[in-house]
Amino acid sequence: MYIDTEIDNLYYRTIERIITNCFDMGSPDNSNIPPYFVENYSDEFILVGTKKSGSFNISVNKLANGKYNLWVSLIGKLHKS
Repeated sequence: MYIDTEIDNLYYRTIERIITNCFDMGSPDNSNIPPYFVENYSDEFILVGTKKSGSFNISVNKLANGKYNLWVSLIGKLHKS
């Protein structure tokens, strides 16, 4: 399961909200996503929601229109929080 979408900014709250909504994880509770994600960067991060938690590969690339492509894939399975 993965997310491939366009976003307007690189703030961690934006990225956390998209992931928790798409994966039905409840509200974002804790993560190791940096406060301001760097464009053209990819790494593995942990996100804990109020209902579920998991590890994700997250990649962000700048698009020609000035927005960003957010690509997220779940690593393994989600766990109940």
